Amino acid sequence: MDKIHIILCTYNRTYNISKVLQSLQNQTISSRIVLHILNNNINQKEEIKQQISNKYNFKIILIHYNNENNIFERFIYAKKFVSHIPLLKYLIFIDDDMTYENTWVEEMYNLRRPQYFITWYVKLYNLRDKNIDYSHSSLITYKDSIHNTNKKLKYGNYGGPGGCIIDTDIFRDKKFYKLPIEHAKYMDDIWLSYYISHVKKWKIMRSFLAPTLIPAKHHTLYDTKKDEKNAFFKFLIKKGWKY
Repeated sequence: MDKIHIILCTYNRTYNISKVLQSLQNQTISSRIVLHILNNNINQKEEIKQQISNKYNFKIILIHYNNENNIFERFIYAKKFVSHIPLLKYLIFIDDDMTYENTWVEEMYNLRRPQYFITWYVKLYNLRDKNIDYSHSSLITYKDSIHNTNKKLKYGNYGGPGGCIIDTDIFRDKKFYKLPIEHAKYMDDIWLSYYISHVKKWKIMRSFLAPTLIPAKHHTLYDTKKDEKNAFFKFLIKKGWKY
């Protein structure tokens, strides 16, 4: 059976890692998982090593970074990784503040499709709305994503990468890595969604496989960069983002 490669980029959340690992250990197809942990805080190297010291059914690859590329590190890593495995067609990405039902990986992997970005957290914007706002203008709400409601809206033009499966051809596209602004490194969700829906013309689809969120102990990127993300979102719309 094919191995299922999952990429987890973590920063300052070592206290969550054991929960995430146990969640993956409990998966119905845990033995097929290869988990790539990208630790973005090199000062927590020993803590991370301790967290993964137990035996698990799946293989763990641990790499340390200094947060130079922020959360975009996961896509840079994906580019390097898939270049060595030409036949690898799909990657799953998870976040360090989520756990998953025991069938989540199996069900997510079964949803895989070429030229698709499939995730639990999808937004659908009217990109022609002059009063559009990144946080509040989606026809698919956050509650819809968490509770799997409003199911008639299955596709969107934005997707959250944490808890997704994606065609790896996106990471073989060199132009994807030519970010329009340096700060896009911590707004990878917006850039990925723009590039998938507008440039590649792929589909962003709801998986209806919501994770269980682990309450945050410190501010998230969404909390601290909300205004900047909204500005970048509108910047890309002005560049012609259409759906």
